[in-house]
Amino acid sequence: MKQAHFVMTTKGGVGKSYVASLITQWLMSRDKEVQAFDNDPATATLFAYKALPVKRIQLVTNEDEIDQAAYDQMVTDMLAGTSDFVIDNGASNYFALINYMRENGLFDVLRANEIRPVVHTPVMGGGSLEQAVLGVHEVLQSLDKETEMVVWLNEHEGPIAGDGKTWQEFAVYQRWKSRITAEVVIKEQRGELFQKLMRGKILGPARTFAEFAQLGDDEAGVMEKQRAHLIAKEIFSQLDQVLGAGACNKAA
Repeated sequence: MKQAHFVMTTKGGVGKSYVASLITQWLMSRDKEVQAFDNDPATATLFAYKALPVKRIQLVTNEDEIDQAAYDQMVTDMLAGTSDFVIDNGASNYFALINYMRENGLFDVLRANEIRPVVHTPVMGGGSLEQAVLGVHEVLQSLDKETEMVVWLNEHEGPIAGDGKTWQEFAVYQRWKSRITAEVVIKEQRGELFQKLMRGKILGPARTFAEFAQLGDDEAGVMEKQRAHLIAKEIFSQLDQVLGAGACNKAA
């Protein structure tokens, strides 16, 4: 069965496009045919990954409304193709998009055509934590009970904890835990070398892990490539468990 991964949240700046890139990279590393869409009207972060098969689609009209014809065409392309899909949806137009999905029964259409819809929502530690956690609530209350929901715990800015509580102790988690299909943890990279690697040589220039592994020795040292390998291996292994996979991990 084909998969359609919708990365969405009401809070920007929590690693949404990074999550979309990771899912795309993981699918490619498992020999899957993939088509990604960058639907974010504010930024084009996923589209910046030139090593990934990303199309940018403008779904917002001049009146800040959803261009339903453009979204209809994207869905038509999804049904006609043989690829798995990753859709990076903008936080700024989240409510308009979720209304389109509900009013048109989008996920029912996908399932009827043997496409497995999965929604992914990131939660980032640090100053964005409270609003990102609220985003999980907003997304889950908008979804039908059949849709799988994966929460990404992004620890790049710190642990997912606050007021003496862990993620599992948050009221939002307790309210929705029966609806959360799985969690993927992007672990905090405590070492300075790991942080410089991610910010300066992978996230900053929008490189994939496979792309980074192919850099020359003058751009990336052996141990830098090893650190990138460990990060990719950890995340991709979690995705194997959450979403299922077949082939060996090329990028990691």
